[in-house]
Amino acid sequence: MSSEAELQILDVIRERVDMADVGRHTPIGSLGLDSLGFVELIFDLEERFGVELSFDFTVLRDRGQEMTVGDVMDQVRTSLETKAEAA
Repeated sequence: MSSEAELQILDVIRERVDMADVGRHTPIGSLGLDSLGFVELIFDLEERFGVELSFDFTVLRDRGQEMTVGDVMDQVRTSLETKAEAA
């Protein structure tokens, strides 16, 4: 994913949360979003990038890991690649 796309993702996140220091390794749980806030964030990203995002939280949970902003970035990247291949 281009650094421009990552910057756009960070911009979308910063629009939703009052936190200036957000980066790839920031845990989603530390953003202060409730479940509805997270869903709205995902909708914002889908709209901005024209993709559909889906997350399997059980994979991370089963590995004892917390979702990070980087995981969201990776999902957006994967969705953009899939969209490009289909075009």
